[in-house]
Amino acid sequence: MKRCLIGALVLLAVLAVAAASWMAFRPHTGRARISIHVPLGMRTAFAAAQRAFEANHPEVAVAIEAEPVDRLVRSALGQAAAPDLVVLPGDVEMEVLVKAGRVAAADVRRLGRYDLVMFTSAPNPAGVTNLEDIVQPTVKAVALANPRHHSCGHHARQALEKLGLWQKVEHKLLLVDTPMDTYRAVSMGRAEVGFTYRGCPPPSELEAAASGRVRVVVVIPRELHQPASATIAVTSSATPQRVHAERFLAFLLSDEGKKVLAANGMPIPRELRVFLPCSLVSSFYDAKTLFEARHPDLCVQLDFDIPERIRQLGQRGEAPPDVCITTGPVEMAAAVQAGFVEKAAVTPVGRWRLALGVRASPPSAVKGIADLAQPEVRAVALTRPDVNSLGLQAQTALERLGLWEQVKDKVAYYPRPLACYMAVARGEADACFGYFGDTMWADRQRAAYAKVVPVQVLDEEVYGGANCLAAPIKGSPRAKDADEFIRFLMTPEVQVIFARFGMLPVFLPDKPPE
Repeated sequence: MKRCLIGALVLLAVLAVAAASWMAFRPHTGRARISIHVPLGMRTAFAAAQRAFEANHPEVAVAIEAEPVDRLVRSALGQAAAPDLVVLPGDVEMEVLVKAGRVAAADVRRLGRYDLVMFTSAPNPAGVTNLEDIVQPTVKAVALANPRHHSCGHHARQALEKLGLWQKVEHKLLLVDTPMDTYRAVSMGRAEVGFTYRGCPPPSELEAAASGRVRVVVVIPRELHQPASATIAVTSSATPQRVHAERFLAFLLSDEGKKVLAANGMPIPRELRVFLPCSLVSSFYDAKTLFEARHPDLCVQLDFDIPERIRQLGQRGEAPPDVCITTGPVEMAAAVQAGFVEKAAVTPVGRWRLALGVRASPPSAVKGIADLAQPEVRAVALTRPDVNSLGLQAQTALERLGLWEQVKDKVAYYPRPLACYMAVARGEADACFGYFGDTMWADRQRAAYAKVVPVQVLDEEVYGGANCLAAPIKGSPRAKDADEFIRFLMTPEVQVIFARFGMLPVFLPDKPPE
């Protein structure tokens, strides 16, 4: 009996130990789980960020999968094992997911900045010391990740094209599957030079050994190519856990998260967020590329949206931007009224020319603004003057020319300038107004846009002028950077960029045109 009692006590002790062990290692059934896929070279940095995030958010478990870039894209395109968040080395790779509908373009954020470099083998038998040397006969092959599939190769091509070297070396190109393959090709003597990002650490001992047999000979000037930045986005697969995925993303973009990433090998520049309407995409993208080349410690995030969204800045769960750009005074007044912008801080950075547009074919009877009063004109498309500057300036022009009373009953109001434009393209309206030179008038490659042409550019005194406006957001932690960016928009070289897209230059009072 005593032996049985001892046996029972031993069994209970064993069961107690087993139960304690199970309690310590049991699955966290009440813990949310999100997954993030990252390139192999970034796994150390993101593992550190994972630990820092989970320490403050024990209710969320972050699972990291590190893979070569081509597998990352395939995984994100898949259905079964698609991640909640994906990190890719640039726009080329991310665009694949955007086009496939797995990532929304508006959700893509930049995370980190890389320098593009040209490297040779350590001995450098071809004697390459600058970019122009790659055209020499001693350089038989140039290793490059395929520009169609890899941002690294795409940026290298941009730089070579801008220098007039691409066609001279195209026959020498050794296109490889991944950027890491460029290391292997050069270190094994299959190519004399290669291009890659500096700062993306090799992810294994084998690759570290390969990279150790090469040396950087040229850091490519940033003004020769578009910004080389890692990109990150929440995917469409994150629907059940989207709130947690967005929390982790917010941590990565925070000052704390950036410090963790930077301390573990990911160079993270300061981010300056700029809100602006979609119609300014081309002109401001070129301007921000030039600004980033001059300010390598800054990354400009352009947040394109419809102008009416200016009233909702900072109300969608994310921090407000640092700079606000609007196409005119009505939209900027909304930002001032909402308390985001100081009226005294608003600065004009470009001038628009108001134009009247009609359908290209069949030929329109409207040859100028005075023709809008003719009885054969059935409808004139306008935006509402209380919410859109273009509508206000168009109505002002009609009033000053004594045409408003004859035209106002023909006016059909549309929510945005593009909707007015498309109404004319579809034949719903006979004419509309637009800013001469913006994307609607300038993009002749799009069939829909080519259906409408400007027939008259109005004099500024008729509508009172039309300025593209910029202002820093009140309370921005990047106030100094915001002011610097706005001043940069006023420089002659940026004004030349704007002029290519139809804006006339403006100058600060203390900086008259030369």
